[in-house]
Amino acid sequence: MASTLEANVRVQHGRNDQFSIPHLQFIDAQSKISAPNTNETKVLRLLKSLKERDGGVYLDEDYDSEGNLRALDAKVCRVWKFNLYHVKDIIHLRSALHRLHRQGPLLAVIRISRNYDECRKSGHVYKYDPARICTYDDGKPKTHALCVVSFVTEKGTPCLECQDSHGTAWGIGGSLTVEIRSLKELYSVRVT
Repeated sequence: MASTLEANVRVQHGRNDQFSIPHLQFIDAQSKISAPNTNETKVLRLLKSLKERDGGVYLDEDYDSEGNLRALDAKVCRVWKFNLYHVKDIIHLRSALHRLHRQGPLLAVIRISRNYDECRKSGHVYKYDPARICTYDDGKPKTHALCVVSFVTEKGTPCLECQDSHGTAWGIGGSLTVEIRSLKELYSVRVT
């Protein structure tokens, strides 16, 4: 999620801000406490918190080497608006791709199956395999958030070119091509 927010700040405002991952994790933990019984996904809950939150997300540069916030007037980034697209609705997907073209990267959440690491390392198109689901210790299916930077087709199959916050060592040069049917959630985000 951080890489998508950062990319949108670059595209929408021309700044090269890097968000504090510990602060995002703190906001996520706070949102779980304030809405413990919701059926919302982690990404949706966090986006709502970032939109409703008065302060926003602090930047890495606002913390000292020991993780303490340097100043009360530190820069923050706030989610101004976001849209959730229904990934099985072609009209919604077209609208999302239009937003990608006009306003910057999208935030995608993909389902994870056992072939994920193999595809990520080899550069093959990732296609979710429901017969090989990966789960967390609590039995819930694993997902992963990625920054969507473009729409491509691979052998006639619609796909999304995605980047991760782990940098160029992740995937092939920091990228992974994901078959569009592997999506669980898709968002456009406007930031301030």
